[in-house]
Amino acid sequence: MKANRKFRIIFALMIMVVVTAAGAAVYAAEYHVSSDIGSDSNLGTADMPFRTIQKAADSVVAGDTVIIEDGTYYETVTLRTSGTKDKPIVFKAANHGKNKVIISGAREDIKNKSIKWTLEDSELGLYSIPFDYQVYRMTADGTQVVEYMTLNGLKTYTANEANNMVGYKQGYYYDSENSKMYIRLREDEKYCSSDPNEAQICVPRVGVLDSIKIDGRTITGQNGSVIGNESYLFGITTENSANVFINGITFEMPAVAAVWARCDDVTVSNCWFIGCREGVRGGARGHDDPYVSKNITIEYCDYTDFPIYTDGIEMMIECQDDESRRMPDGVYNALYYWHSKNGTTCNYEGGGLAVRIGENWTLRNNYFHDLLDAISSYCNFSYWYSEDGKLRQVPAKNITVYGNKFENCFDNAIEFEDNTNGWEVSYNEFCGMMDPISWQPLAAFPFPTNINFHHNIIWNTPEEGWVWWYTQNYMNGEKVPSPRYSGLFKFGASADQWSSFPWMHSYPIDPQTGNPVDSVKLEDDGMRVWNNTFIYPNMAFEENVGLLGGGNDNISNIEFYNNIIQVVVCAEDGTFKGGFKKGQAFTEARGIYFDHNMLISGLDVARDPGTATDEAPSEVYVHEPIVKNGGFYVNDIDKVGFVDWENANFELTESSIARDAGIQLDWSEESTTDMGAVPYGSEWSVVCGPHAIGDVNADGSITIADIAETGVKVGTEIDVYTCRADLDRNSVIDETDLELVMKEYVRSENR
Repeated sequence: MKANRKFRIIFALMIMVVVTAAGAAVYAAEYHVSSDIGSDSNLGTADMPFRTIQKAADSVVAGDTVIIEDGTYYETVTLRTSGTKDKPIVFKAANHGKNKVIISGAREDIKNKSIKWTLEDSELGLYSIPFDYQVYRMTADGTQVVEYMTLNGLKTYTANEANNMVGYKQGYYYDSENSKMYIRLREDEKYCSSDPNEAQICVPRVGVLDSIKIDGRTITGQNGSVIGNESYLFGITTENSANVFINGITFEMPAVAAVWARCDDVTVSNCWFIGCREGVRGGARGHDDPYVSKNITIEYCDYTDFPIYTDGIEMMIECQDDESRRMPDGVYNALYYWHSKNGTTCNYEGGGLAVRIGENWTLRNNYFHDLLDAISSYCNFSYWYSEDGKLRQVPAKNITVYGNKFENCFDNAIEFEDNTNGWEVSYNEFCGMMDPISWQPLAAFPFPTNINFHHNIIWNTPEEGWVWWYTQNYMNGEKVPSPRYSGLFKFGASADQWSSFPWMHSYPIDPQTGNPVDSVKLEDDGMRVWNNTFIYPNMAFEENVGLLGGGNDNISNIEFYNNIIQVVVCAEDGTFKGGFKKGQAFTEARGIYFDHNMLISGLDVARDPGTATDEAPSEVYVHEPIVKNGGFYVNDIDKVGFVDWENANFELTESSIARDAGIQLDWSEESTTDMGAVPYGSEWSVVCGPHAIGDVNADGSITIADIAETGVKVGTEIDVYTCRADLDRNSVIDETDLELVMKEYVRSENR
């Protein structure tokens, strides 16, 4: 009875708000678009919709809404009109769901099979079509097809012919001399038919650009990443405060970017990105373009390059003991990293959901899965411009990343590259990773700084970790000559690149080695890493990539507090018995400061060829810098006191040794001194990926349960847990949110 009375009160509030809102919005227009029954000569009403989204984009003014009906729209949309904060312009799908409303950059004739693929080699399953331009993406039934740089490489599935390195089993090759596009799909038909005539093949309808001339300035790109020539799907080019919302759209196969925001104040919500080299790109067209996009929000989106990670792991296992498929030094990582990303004969150029990041961007509650990079590659700086004869970098600063799930990344989930400043990364989940977090400036100073990384969970299963550990360290049970250690963090700056950048010429250089005299030191607050849970069995803590340590005083200004860390440790003699090789990972000379951290042994010694026993040794080499200053070592994860770590539940039990084992931090709002990401008595889980507006509980439908859940939160300020209910994004759960829930509820009930 009380529940029903509460609902009636909430419903009455909704009616009052709806009446008030209706009066205020009398001048706002609502345009409709239908690729099925529309015509651009229509009025754009529900009964007489436009045919193209571009027609609606040309018609809108501040406050208008465009509702797009189900269908595939083969067009490039450019919006040149701005909304205001009080009267934004909204483009949204009429019906929520993946592939309901698709803006496609694919060749319609190839996707719809008007062009037939010719069988070139029945034994190999090699096909071709006439083709006359370069592309960097292709999909077959929505799964990635990787570019090979030679036809022979595609025929033999060889990623590096000089070393006979195995390549991906879905590939294509563009023969520019003979104007042909070749394709070869998986023989086992794991994802689609091996005959491209029976699969839906998506190829960008325009080629990539290495340079473009704008207003007398030549702008260059990175592997054809220049924006121009319809290489985006939805561009907002007002170059001011746009105040545009994009909701519920599936973006498919742009030549470069799905959404290009050459403006400020854009929100992209509940969208899917398939075959997209770049998801949402800031305004810069490429190098020598100083445009910085501000106040961009990307939320509840789904971005994937499936099956890049899945097939890569498959190849690693398949060839782990095949010396003919290894690099000369035995290291295997060149397959999935260098030769899958920037390789000589097999190329998979990374991108990510957020690219050319500018200022005040927010990435929240997105689902990144099965991909090379998530928020990385050339997403941060990686472009510069000249001014007054000097090269200057475009900053990526004041960025919020929270509530996201990163799953199965072959390279890095997040890269802090050059000139990034003021990043807050919290309450994210990372699983299935090689090197989740990379602090690796590629162009040296200014170094990434003012980074807060807290309350994140990063975990791999022991089986996943073992694939990485074995394939990089052993072959046929023997240690490879030059083992590689993938780890939680990639720290360092490569000194050999600095001489290429004019702004580093004044930096002191050792005349004997050519390296900087001093090591890297972060300015201001540096990088603070606290209250995270890192469960990384059979993998190392750090991949050492270069200089770090802060010079003569050995202080890098990178600090770790209250973290639970499971990684590998090792014995004094350097054999692997549950951890680091001594001296390989963090040492005091690296200048990292640790305070009140827990270190857990994490190597499966029972199957490690580097150990002489099936049991962990009673005395191991405990990496002192990590456990000093109030920290401690634990030789078994079962002793920590997680609720159910084997099923990724890292909440603490009442008897957990992590309770009250940390310290109170001045910059943390939490009063608890528990270690790890989830203090005792609390819980959090990532709610991510697209959802219908009003589907507050994310169960896939809009019902009274969503209204009830929102009603409970009326008047409360939002946080990472309740932001899904803040439908109008004003940072408070209020009656307007209830109105929006009811509006969508009634709409869904009437369908």
